[in-house]
Amino acid sequence: MFDPTGAAALVISLSRNGPSLCFSDGVGRTRLFLGVPPGGARIGLADAAGLQRLFLGVSSVGAPTLTLYDGAQRRVWRVPGTGSPARAARRTAVSRGTRPGHRS
Repeated sequence: MFDPTGAAALVISLSRNGPSLCFSDGVGRTRLFLGVPPGGARIGLADAAGLQRLFLGVSSVGAPTLTLYDGAQRRVWRVPGTGSPARAARRTAVSRGTRPGHRS
């Protein structure tokens, strides 16, 4: 489906990886992705620059995942597996050379 300017606003796709829907903004960047791979399900949300920031998935065995990404597309938090958001924030701050609550 196309918007009034002729740009693709909704793309429906069928592939070996299953069906998917992509919703684009006014400048053609995918902002919302819905996919149904064999046995699972995925939802991805992107920011105005088109960078994926949030990914929600369910595996073929029913295990849910929630993953958050920063502006450099680095994973900053994931459930299950990487601890609390506060712990992830501390890890990110340390990797950038800053420490929350500490004076330099």
